[in-house]
Amino acid sequence: YPFGESYAGKFVPAIARRIHEQNLSGNDVVQINLAGVGIGDGWMSPFHNARYANFLYWSSLLDAKQRDECLAMEMETQRLIGEGQFYNAWLSWNDEFNTMLNYMGCPYYYNIMQCDFDPAEDNYEDFCNMESTRQALHVGSLEFPNSGDVYFSMINVFMDDGREDVEFCLENYRTLIYNGNFDIICDHTGIMDMILDLN
Repeated sequence: YPFGESYAGKFVPAIARRIHEQNLSGNDVVQINLAGVGIGDGWMSPFHNARYANFLYWSSLLDAKQRDECLAMEMETQRLIGEGQFYNAWLSWNDEFNTMLNYMGCPYYYNIMQCDFDPAEDNYEDFCNMESTRQALHVGSLEFPNSGDVYFSMINVFMDDGREDVEFCLENYRTLIYNGNFDIICDHTGIMDMILDLN
């Protein structure tokens, strides 16, 4: 059961599909008993995920004028996604996201009930570098975090659509999609819109 959150909304279904294809390929590969997948607060379809204005307006975090400005920005992001201009769509999305955070006066985008980042959220780095954790994960002396910039290396595909892989998982495997109703960056209204648009 591959599970993941946030951008894993794209890579968990993609990995599951790849495992499925390799299992059926007839090649001399290790067969993986794939039983299902789980996606939490998943960034599966930026076209849908990057819809914040109405959600934040309904949550009383934007006023009507701010909502309308953000709705116009969302339409521009969606247009760019539709044209396959994923880098420009990312720039547009980034602009809208920063605009709404500034309007809200709240930099924390994982929970509408909390404004400040909790420094304890970054303790995972210390945990992952503990000798006992490294041994359990069999990573040896690999550095964590690695020196590469993973986020920016994916910028040109960050806004690409992952729905086909999600649909594949839904058609072939037990698939759990769950979402927190206080998350902003992968808000539940965008994910519900995406689910309604699935084939």
